[in-house]
Amino acid sequence: MDKIKDALKVLDEIAKENKEQLIKTMDGKYEYLKCAIIDENGFKDSLTLAAHKIADFVTSVKTSSNEKAKEIVVAFNQSVHQNPWHYIGGVAVGSFLLSFVLNRKKAV
Repeated sequence: MDKIKDALKVLDEIAKENKEQLIKTMDGKYEYLKCAIIDENGFKDSLTLAAHKIADFVTSVKTSSNEKAKEIVVAFNQSVHQNPWHYIGGVAVGSFLLSFVLNRKKAV
């Protein structure tokens, strides 16, 4: 493992000095090393798996938000049926305040 670290340090130093020369030297060679570092199929599989996980997460969030919205609407409906005068009074006060604000004459 120490030999690999030393070799990587040497390659890093060479890459700093002569990047193009390093690329030309490694072009078409050391395919096993490239596959060990970057497994193209594994990378594609990882991306596909991540995309499926994200899609499942979005679906679960959408489902749970729909269920939560339905629960809120049902609770609101029950509250209105239990105390209708509170809501009627609130709508009346809100309407009065809105009409007061909109019908105010602008100061000159």
